[in-house]
Amino acid sequence: LQIAECEKRNAKSRESRSFYIFKRYLNKILNEAGKLGLPEENVGHTHYDAEIILTKQTYLEILRFLNEETWQSGAVDDALSDILINFKRHDYKDWHWRFEDTFGIDLYNLFLILLCLVCVVVVIATELWTHIHWFVQLKRVLLISFLISFAWNWLYLYKLAFAQHQAEIAKMGQFDNICAEKLDWGESLIEWLRSKWTFQDDPCQKYYETLLVNPVLLVPPTKALAITFTNFVTEPLKHVGQGIGEFIKALMKEIPFILQVPVLIMMALAVLAFCYGAGSSVSMLRYL
Repeated sequence: LQIAECEKRNAKSRESRSFYIFKRYLNKILNEAGKLGLPEENVGHTHYDAEIILTKQTYLEILRFLNEETWQSGAVDDALSDILINFKRHDYKDWHWRFEDTFGIDLYNLFLILLCLVCVVVVIATELWTHIHWFVQLKRVLLISFLISFAWNWLYLYKLAFAQHQAEIAKMGQFDNICAEKLDWGESLIEWLRSKWTFQDDPCQKYYETLLVNPVLLVPPTKALAITFTNFVTEPLKHVGQGIGEFIKALMKEIPFILQVPVLIMMALAVLAFCYGAGSSVSMLRYL
């Protein structure tokens, strides 16, 4: 009888501890949900998201608790308290299926790639390149590339101007109250003396210039055109010169110092011979 009573007391004690642990766990869930907003009278339910972190120690403590083995209430309580983290409201947009998540590329870029492939296939299949002179094709390709580069550079310059404009607006926040309020006659006199007898710029003038001038006006088409023309000429030459420089550096590294000067002379003569041959063959290419 004493053994049976002892087992009943132990079972009752375990149930009591289990009840309080479960009660504290539910209380934690309600506290976390209360920070985000509980369901109101006119709302049937509120959807939350949370993360579950299950460590090995937490897993073992939960197994001991479920199998009614020797378990400690403090360890189980800590395990349940740490298992549920990052409570937040459910965002339905994050759970929608998106094309780029499955295929690794967004639909717009895929459309542009397919459009380019279709254009190449149409040109090859219809043999347009055989009916148009190669010099005309080259001029059209260069013209199209220049127009695309012009639009590209203008958009790039506009983005830079817009970013700089936003940074200037953030810096001008301290002048909101100073420049927005009206000045009395004394403050107007002090401001006039400051502007006439000092070289300090007027902060309010800079403030209103930043607010009123649109970043689009800071990027005229002539600026984008000049940068496009400069890059169109110098950018390919820069890459060609960089490649030639790396080639010469790698070539001279393996050649003794005595032979480097003759090799440079031979390379210069080879370049001159190539230029002369290319110039003399232009007249022959016109008949092709």
